[in-house]
Amino acid sequence: MANATNAIISQRKRTFRDRVSRYLPFLTAAAVIVILVAGYLTLVPRYREARVGGRNNLVTTQAKKEALAQQLVDLKQLLANYQQLNQADVLRLEKILPAKKDVAGLFAQLQALADEQQFSVTSINIDHEPEKPAAEPDADHIKKLTLTITLAGQPYPAFKALLDSIEYNLRLLDVNAVYFSPETNNYSLNVFTYYVDD
Repeated sequence: MANATNAIISQRKRTFRDRVSRYLPFLTAAAVIVILVAGYLTLVPRYREARVGGRNNLVTTQAKKEALAQQLVDLKQLLANYQQLNQADVLRLEKILPAKKDVAGLFAQLQALADEQQFSVTSINIDHEPEKPAAEPDADHIKKLTLTITLAGQPYPAFKALLDSIEYNLRLLDVNAVYFSPETNNYSLNVFTYYVDD
């Protein structure tokens, strides 16, 4: 019985081998066709993309390289300019256009200018500029303060010297209007000053 079972198993193996060997050329041809079609569908679009100006186009790549090289040159120039800045120059720039309102510092500067010409400051009024849309992109960071300063004390030549001192002051001060009475030695100034608001 064992021989009969072995004979049946061996007969089945032969028929399976016969079927496989009979269909093997068709299976091989089908596998080759599937591989060729898959390769064609994968590679041809990439080849067309590269040929027509895709990401591997030499001219496009060279243009990108030149643009990056120009950016590098510009950045090196900016770095060289930054390194040339003297710390004293940076401090002067911050005094000309401070990074905040610095009202206390402004009061101290105005009091010092008035004391220099022997004037007494009777009042200082500060008005903040209302928010408005800026015409230039960086202009919206620069804010304006309007100061009304009332002084008393000296005759007109001393007041003129005070105006000269304000003009040559390190902080940017624009005298907008001057009001005075020749009989009383009382003066009123309308002054604009600016600061950077981050």
